[in-house]
Amino acid sequence: MAGQLAARCRQLLSSHTVPALLPSSAHCRQQAAGFSSRPPAQVFYTEIGATQKLAPFVWKPVAFCVGTSAAAFALAAAASNERERSASDMDRLRQRLGLHSPGRRSPEWVQSLPFGLRQGAEELHARWTELRPSVRVVLSVIGVNTGVFLLWRVPLLRGFCNRYLMQALPPQHTRPVTMLTSNFSHSSLLHLGINMLAFWGFGNAMAQELGAEQFLAFYVSAGMASSAASLLGRLRQGSRGGWSLGASGAVYACFAASAMLYPDRKAVLIFLPDVPIAMSTLLPCMMGLDALGAILRWRYLDHLGHLGGALFGVAYASFGIGLWERWCARRLRDG
Repeated sequence: MAGQLAARCRQLLSSHTVPALLPSSAHCRQQAAGFSSRPPAQVFYTEIGATQKLAPFVWKPVAFCVGTSAAAFALAAAASNERERSASDMDRLRQRLGLHSPGRRSPEWVQSLPFGLRQGAEELHARWTELRPSVRVVLSVIGVNTGVFLLWRVPLLRGFCNRYLMQALPPQHTRPVTMLTSNFSHSSLLHLGINMLAFWGFGNAMAQELGAEQFLAFYVSAGMASSAASLLGRLRQGSRGGWSLGASGAVYACFAASAMLYPDRKAVLIFLPDVPIAMSTLLPCMMGLDALGAILRWRYLDHLGHLGGALFGVAYASFGIGLWERWCARRLRDG
């Protein structure tokens, strides 16, 4: 009997994954920030040698990222080509008939509103359509992030938000869809405000450079690249559990791509607003700081996710834009 008990104890002590009973540090930070709608997550300590057993849990989220990114770019290319083809056909028809471009008309749902509401809706619609497509897509992304933030404030939806709007770690707890949705989710108003302020600056520059369709595919893919880097990096380090959410990885990609395309432009840090720094200097400094944070395992920010987003932005500015242009040109020619 004593021998069986000793063997059982050795088996428990040698197992690869040991759940702790204390809340994760991420949850403690969440409590300190005054946002405690999520239950405390158990912390899991995983040996590097156990990563082979976690392969099925890892490749499902990674495959979801690759497939969703490919679909996003395919849909964006089709939409971009269709828009250009339709605009070209309409311009040729107007020239042939000697017609001027028609004024913008409100959609039917606006026309069907009561008179008091219709006037305001028509004014908003007119102002919206006057904006450049690049500005509209940036504002739409900000609107989605704000809407998801408000979902966290609805008590009845907290369970849904816990399951589907944040990326849970370690990998065996990660739902593939959260590799996408966690990039539109924020834990506090300050978190949302800082990310959207940075996105308004760098996102506008990239949306104007890429066009609305390509930019939206770029943004979605950058967020998932950030999620994948966070997942794989934590697994390689030995996952210690917790959760990850926020648009910072995708925003970081916008910043990195902007720095590659416009290296001489100046940017300022929020805590140093009076010191403009060339983006060609700021990018390696920021990436170096995140690399140091990842190596030293600083836990306040997701430095691995930041690096994943930055590397995606650098790669896309260097190679992705050219590939997109050749792909769209071929599809338009064959179309």
